Amino acid sequence: MRVAPLAVFFSALLGGGLASAEPIRLSYDAPADCPNEEQFRRRVLERVTRGDPASVQEFARTYAVRVEQSEPAYRGSVTFRKPDEEYAVREVRGASCAAVVDALVVVTALAIDANAMEIEPEAPLPAAPTTAPPAESESPPGPPPGPAPISPPPPGFDAPPPRATTEPARWTLGAVVAAKSAFTPTLALGGGAFFELESTRRWSGRLTASYADSGPVERRDRAARFALAGGSLDGCHPGLRLGIGELTTCAAVEVGATRAEGERTAGVESVRSAWDPWVSLAALARFRLPIADRLEMHADAAMVFPLTRRTFSFETPDIVVYRVPLVAWAAGFGASYRFP
Repeated sequence: MRVAPLAVFFSALLGGGLASAEPIRLSYDAPADCPNEEQFRRRVLERVTRGDPASVQEFARTYAVRVEQSEPAYRGSVTFRKPDEEYAVREVRGASCAAVVDALVVVTALAIDANAMEIEPEAPLPAAPTTAPPAESESPPGPPPGPAPISPPPPGFDAPPPRATTEPARWTLGAVVAAKSAFTPTLALGGGAFFELESTRRWSGRLTASYADSGPVERRDRAARFALAGGSLDGCHPGLRLGIGELTTCAAVEVGATRAEGERTAGVESVRSAWDPWVSLAALARFRLPIADRLEMHADAAMVFPLTRRTFSFETPDIVVYRVPLVAWAAGFGASYRFP
């Protein structure tokens, strides 16, 4: 098998034309005895009025063309998919790969450009040499198709109507660096790793494990240190397109433990530390920016609402170091890789 990725910029929706061009990605996957990618690409481009490569970062409509041998015939399909939407599949079957690919050229061209029917095609694609055995004598070949401009698909195959289907969920692994303020009076820096699952309608859920530390926090002649270890779960709504990026809104809950520890300073000989449970809610905005086919950068900004509000102080003398507020903030920046 060979797979040759293509990128062309066309001007029509699946069901009709567009007022302006739209980025399109086309992939072609066929056995070695079928017409090659260059032949298929040329035949499609002959039938559309506009075409231009889509950049890697662009969200684009995808046309995935695939041909498989299913003895004693061939089966081909074109999968039409827009970003954030369900996709449809068109299938054809034929006695030869060349006939199936001819039909797929027609189907793909019409899906890209509704005016493709008006363009005169060239001769049908020749099939590549094959070592397949000849057809049996009791099954003589049918008459060859007559010439016609983008006529109905050649005889010998069955083309059922498109069917709506559901795209499999996608999952992502990533890492993030973060700045937090809810559990500490100063800025705490940290990081973590996350697993994200994205549905067909772009609803997503993310599970993150993280750790953050404030470093020494001074109050008068005393010093303390704060840390937070925990995990968060957030769910995000389908996003708003901003150029090649996407802005989503999310809600999150974080559960973990905070540690407050006194620092030894002049006049302080005895210090202790304590771990306490931590629970908070957050509302956040997340901006995603694709930088490669499956690689994304993202930035988060969040309002945090602590549910466990404690006061941290020194006992002798009685010095309040920090009271957890009603509302705080957090921010993060990271990268992720999507599978598949």
